[in-house]
Amino acid sequence: MPSKNPVSFDADNRQLRSVKAFFADAENGVINFSWNPTVKNGAVIAKDRLLFTIRWDGDEEEEVRAPAGCAGTVIRTNRQGVDYDLLGTKAFWLVDLEPEDG
Repeated sequence: MPSKNPVSFDADNRQLRSVKAFFADAENGVINFSWNPTVKNGAVIAKDRLLFTIRWDGDEEEEVRAPAGCAGTVIRTNRQGVDYDLLGTKAFWLVDLEPEDG
């Protein structure tokens, strides 16, 4: 079954990642991710926080929000390291959160 969510949260590594299957099954390619400017190092995020908007080829846009379990303080984001042409072939890390024990 195709993924309905473009991101997943790895609780063990405290990392938000893109979901390869979601992008592989997409009808259009990704132009870019337009990041929410408040999602940066030191920001506190929680479920349903707007992280970024996917800009699809064909002028469609889709908001991406933090999934369940994705909560904590951002220690780094991968704003520059995502190769949009490869999203359907590999998962990319997007956000790292501080360990739960601080």
